[in-house]
Amino acid sequence: SIKKVEYLKSIGIKFVSSSRDYTKFSQDMKYFMSELNIDGVDIVINSLVGEFIPLSMKFLKRNGTFIELGKREILSENQLKEIRTDINYQTVEFDKLVENDIVWFQNLLQEIMIDINKGKIQPIPTKVFSIQDKSGIIDGFRYIQHANHIGKVILSNPSTSISSCGKDAYIITGGMGSLGLVVANWLVEEGTKNIILMGRSSIDFENKFAIKLLELSEKGKINLEMLKCNICDLNSLFNIINKIKGKYNIRAIIHAAGVLNDASILSQTDSTFLSTFLPKSIGA
Repeated sequence: SIKKVEYLKSIGIKFVSSSRDYTKFSQDMKYFMSELNIDGVDIVINSLVGEFIPLSMKFLKRNGTFIELGKREILSENQLKEIRTDINYQTVEFDKLVENDIVWFQNLLQEIMIDINKGKIQPIPTKVFSIQDKSGIIDGFRYIQHANHIGKVILSNPSTSISSCGKDAYIITGGMGSLGLVVANWLVEEGTKNIILMGRSSIDFENKFAIKLLELSEKGKINLEMLKCNICDLNSLFNIINKIKGKYNIRAIIHAAGVLNDASILSQTDSTFLSTFLPKSIGA
């Protein structure tokens, strides 16, 4: 659709074609290469099927690389030779990459979240339909059927709101960290009014979740307390807990405190091991 083409161009995509019209795709590719004055492309990242596969391979340069992301119509060596013998063919099973190296995937997601929080990258658009609304599921699937949406269509299943009286409070250890701030925002969305963030470090005032919490606190919509505390220092911890008990009913404690000392096993020492283990064990 024109709307989708305009969106793609707005995020920096120079040439856009159709993934449903074989003839238009072929004509557009020839036009694009003519405009760029090239005789082929270096890399094709593919998720299409059928006749689009050999057509896309046709536009590769000699020794170019075809990267297949899909699960269907994976070519055998003989099938590839029938199309091209002078290109590289690679399949990427992203689910297997995640399964085989979950730490890599976790770090990747963290890097993405950091870039999103800093505004370096923008999340794709989303359209949310609630399954609590009787027509939500039907409306969601009808919306998808029109094939005019951009981004992701989400069917949300909101959890039951947290019931709490005026003095109920939720403590989040490691509350000034990224995970703690995300959890705090979720608690607020669920109806929590009293949030206590505990941690060794100071809050990142540029973090979008921190900004939201501070704005709500300034407007008097929530009571937000940020307490400096090393959770491994039990005397300090108990003193703070007793002060909190004098003011609030502690409804729950979310233990998000943690220290990262990533390294190969041979590089670990007693010190690095304990610095990671103690906040989780003693803190809990």
